[in-house]
Amino acid sequence: MNAQRRQADLAKAEANRIFAPYTILESWVERSRLSWPKVNLLISILLLLPLLLTAYLDGVFALPFAAKFWRVTLLGPAVVIYIFATHPQIRRLRREAIEAFRSLVKMPAEEFNAFVDEYLPLDRRREWAVFFLSALFGEFLLRPWTAQDAITLYWSKGYRILLTGIMCGLIGTVIYTSLTGARFLARLHRRPLNLNVFDMTPLEPIAQRSLFYALVLIGGITLGLFFIPSQDMRGVIINGVIILAAISIFFLSMRDTHAVMRRTKLRELRLARQHLAVLHNKLQEETPHGHSEALIKMAPTTNAWLTYEKRIDQAPEWPFTSPMLRKLLVSILVPITLFILQRVVGELLAQWIVKK
Repeated sequence: MNAQRRQADLAKAEANRIFAPYTILESWVERSRLSWPKVNLLISILLLLPLLLTAYLDGVFALPFAAKFWRVTLLGPAVVIYIFATHPQIRRLRREAIEAFRSLVKMPAEEFNAFVDEYLPLDRRREWAVFFLSALFGEFLLRPWTAQDAITLYWSKGYRILLTGIMCGLIGTVIYTSLTGARFLARLHRRPLNLNVFDMTPLEPIAQRSLFYALVLIGGITLGLFFIPSQDMRGVIINGVIILAAISIFFLSMRDTHAVMRRTKLRELRLARQHLAVLHNKLQEETPHGHSEALIKMAPTTNAWLTYEKRIDQAPEWPFTSPMLRKLLVSILVPITLFILQRVVGELLAQWIVKK
């Protein structure tokens, strides 16, 4: 009974370590004692009600059709809601990536938990600094106060400025937490690992985590293109930089995994080729003397090592699978295709209006 209780307490402690709030958003949700769907609903209400109020105060509802106003003003709250909505999945994939190492790392459970306690937690002051610096950089880059509107706006312009800062701050923290999480996983990669060169599936959660971070960033770009179509050169450059950042996060977050898989593969290849070299020397020694029986006995062993070498040589060196890579490629093509279609349709409409 005591042994079972200790085991249950240990399992609970391990879960608490992995599930403990990691980011500022997770800490807020933890304190609120609300589920993530309820938090998303609450955030949506808190963001959209002030938008309607500011639009009413500025007289936007008196306009017959103010599509540009709504598109530009809704971008900030839409991206913030999107980040909140994707956060539970980010949290789950982070937990799975860490748990994948529990069975791989050559470390007792207590030592593994102590390792997580020491190196996993984020520096809250640094996270806040990233948030505010990203917010300031976003305000300077996007300059929401320069948007041209059909009427003079006061309250709505202030709303845009505030939401642009929050949006860019959250995007910055997503990138920051992705990189810090990758740094923690890199520490685990440097520990001795139990890897099977023919079965690297335990490392796939790391690729899933990297892929989702990349998809979140690219999804944000696609969302921006829906709300602000036909973007100027500044928008193209910003979107291009974010796409490059997403691709970099996908591959750089797995570079340590790639290095470990490659070292394991090369070690096994070296072992197989050493055995084949020994067999080759024996073969050269026996052939001139006509020892056919010895050659026949060596044949199965030689074929086994040749097959082993071939299988190792075909073993993957990256943890992602072909479907993951295709998903990343398709996600990159979506905003690019949407941008091209918007430009083409815009040009065709402009020509049609001129002809009319």
